Amino acid sequence: MNNIRKIRIHILSLAFTASLFSLASCNDDHNHDEGEVITTVQLLFSDSATGATLGDFRFEDKDGPGGNNPSRLDTIYLDSGKAADVSLRFADVSSGTSKDITAEIRAEADQHIVCFKSAGVQLGITVTDSDGKYPIGLETRWKPGTAGNGTITVVLKHQPGSKNGSCDPGDTDVEVSFPLQIR
Repeated sequence: MNNIRKIRIHILSLAFTASLFSLASCNDDHNHDEGEVITTVQLLFSDSATGATLGDFRFEDKDGPGGNNPSRLDTIYLDSGKAADVSLRFADVSSGTSKDITAEIRAEADQHIVCFKSAGVQLGITVTDSDGKYPIGLETRWKPGTAGNGTITVVLKHQPGSKNGSCDPGDTDVEVSFPLQIR
C-alpha cells in the first residue's frame, strides 16, 4: 500500500509540473483574453460628401493609466448639419515605441466594440463596420445637430466570449471624454 501511495504522489507531482510547463509555454506576447493598454486615441474626420479631411483629434496619456495626467485632450469641432466619416485609431506608446492596437482590435473584432455616448449636444452616430455579426465601431458616420457644446465619450470594450452588440459585458480597455463643439 505504501508503494501505491508513493506512485500516486509521484504521478500527481509529474502532472502538476507538466501543467506548470504548459501554462508557461502559453504565455506569449499577447493573451487574447487580456485587455489592451491604450495610451493614444485618435479620431480622423473626413467630409462624408467630398472625402476632404476635416480634422485629427487626439487623446494622449503616454505613460498609460495612473502616473502622470494625459498630455493631450483635443476639443472636437464639427459643423452643424455636416456629416463626417470618422476612423478611430488606438495605440500604445507606454514602452517608448508606438504600437498600433487598431490592427489587433480588427483581428479580434469578435472580442471588441467601440461605444459612443454624447452629452449636451445633438449628435447621431452610425457604426459602419462589423465583425460579420455585431458592430465594431472603428468606422462611423457622425451627423451633428444644432450648435452647442458638450462631450463625446469613446469607450473601447474588450468582450472575449461575451460580445452581444452592446457595451454592457466585458472590460473597458479605454474610456475618453472629448469636449465637443458643434458650430
